[in-house]
Amino acid sequence: MGPKKQQELSTMRRLFGVEMADFQSWSSFVKLMNRPEDPSSLAAFRILFGILMMLDIPQERGMSHADLYYPNEDR
Repeated sequence: MGPKKQQELSTMRRLFGVEMADFQSWSSFVKLMNRPEDPSSLAAFRILFGILMMLDIPQERGMSHADLYYPNEDR
């Protein structure tokens, strides 16, 4: 491997935290998927996804136009 290839590998390791060699065999891929990780990033993702879903559900289910479908007769 030349110096350019070594630099690409270190760039991939720096950006994604993995090497291409981790994907070249099934056993190394399984080892990569089962390594311990900090769960705080997953928790943050789930919280943000939940907030976005709470904002999207009224629009998706048509409840943003509920006042047009069910007008208030008291006005």
